[in-house]
Amino acid sequence: MAGQLRVPQNITVYVRPNCTECDQVIRYLENRGLRFLVRDVERDPDAQGDLDSLGYTDVPVIFLDETAIVGFDTNRLDAHLAQVTI
Repeated sequence: MAGQLRVPQNITVYVRPNCTECDQVIRYLENRGLRFLVRDVERDPDAQGDLDSLGYTDVPVIFLDETAIVGFDTNRLDAHLAQVTI
Protein backbone atom coordinates (compact mmCIF):
# COMPACT_ATOMS: atom_id res chain seq x y z
CA MET A 1 0.00 0.00 0.00
CA ALA A 2 1.42 3.40 -0.95
CA GLY A 3 2.00 6.10 1.65
CA GLN A 4 -0.42 8.95 1.96
CA LEU A 5 0.24 12.67 2.14
CA ARG A 6 0.70 13.65 5.75
CA VAL A 7 -1.83 16.36 6.53
CA PRO A 8 -1.12 18.26 9.74
CA GLN A 9 -3.98 18.11 12.21
CA ASN A 10 -3.50 21.72 13.30
CA ILE A 11 -2.25 24.51 11.07
CA THR A 12 -2.05 28.02 12.49
CA VAL A 13 -0.67 30.99 10.58
CA TYR A 14 0.33 34.17 12.40
CA VAL A 15 0.09 37.22 10.14
CA ARG A 16 -0.24 40.99 10.09
CA PRO A 17 -1.96 43.29 7.57
CA ASN A 18 -0.04 44.42 4.48
CA CYS A 19 2.42 41.53 4.72
CA THR A 20 3.22 40.08 1.30
CA GLU A 21 4.78 36.89 2.69
CA CYS A 22 1.73 36.39 4.93
CA ASP A 23 -0.55 36.62 1.88
CA GLN A 24 1.68 34.15 0.01
CA VAL A 25 1.48 31.62 2.85
CA ILE A 26 -2.30 31.87 2.93
CA ARG A 27 -2.54 31.36 -0.85
CA TYR A 28 -0.10 28.44 -0.67
CA LEU A 29 -2.22 26.65 1.96
CA GLU A 30 -5.52 27.48 0.24
CA ASN A 31 -4.21 26.18 -3.11
CA ARG A 32 -3.48 22.85 -1.42
CA GLY A 33 -6.97 22.65 0.04
CA LEU A 34 -5.70 22.71 3.62
CA ARG A 35 -7.75 24.01 6.53
CA PHE A 36 -5.97 26.46 8.80
CA LEU A 37 -6.48 29.15 11.41
CA VAL A 38 -5.23 32.69 10.74
CA ARG A 39 -4.23 34.83 13.73
CA ASP A 40 -3.59 38.52 13.08
CA VAL A 41 -0.99 39.80 15.55
CA GLU A 42 -2.04 43.45 15.08
CA ARG A 43 -5.74 42.87 15.69
CA ASP A 44 -5.44 40.12 18.31
CA PRO A 45 -3.23 40.98 21.31
CA ASP A 46 -3.40 37.35 22.47
CA ALA A 47 -1.91 36.21 19.15
CA GLN A 48 0.99 38.64 19.55
CA GLY A 49 1.44 37.48 23.14
CA ASP A 50 1.55 33.84 22.05
CA LEU A 51 4.26 34.57 19.49
CA ASP A 52 6.23 36.68 21.96
CA SER A 53 6.12 33.91 24.56
CA LEU A 54 7.52 31.47 21.99
CA GLY A 55 10.32 33.85 21.01
CA TYR A 56 9.11 34.78 17.53
CA THR A 57 9.43 38.43 16.55
CA ASP A 58 8.32 38.46 12.91
CA VAL A 59 5.54 37.08 10.74
CA PRO A 60 4.49 34.98 9.04
CA VAL A 61 4.96 32.08 11.41
CA ILE A 62 3.27 28.85 10.38
CA PHE A 63 2.69 26.09 12.90
CA LEU A 64 2.12 22.69 11.30
CA ASP A 65 1.20 20.69 14.37
CA GLU A 66 4.32 21.25 16.52
CA THR A 67 6.62 22.37 13.69
CA ALA A 68 7.16 26.12 13.29
CA ILE A 69 8.21 27.63 9.98
CA VAL A 70 9.12 31.32 9.90
CA GLY A 71 8.59 33.20 6.65
CA PHE A 72 7.27 31.93 3.35
CA ASP A 73 9.67 29.02 2.90
CA THR A 74 8.19 26.76 0.24
CA ASN A 75 11.03 24.26 0.56
CA ARG A 76 10.31 23.66 4.25
CA LEU A 77 6.54 23.72 3.73
CA ASP A 78 6.76 21.25 0.85
CA ALA A 79 9.14 19.00 2.79
CA HIS A 80 6.91 18.95 5.86
CA LEU A 81 3.75 18.29 3.85
CA ALA A 82 5.47 15.60 1.74
CA GLN A 83 6.14 13.36 4.73
CA VAL A 84 4.27 10.11 4.32
CA THR A 85 2.56 7.75 6.69
CA ILE A 86 2.55 4.00 6.29
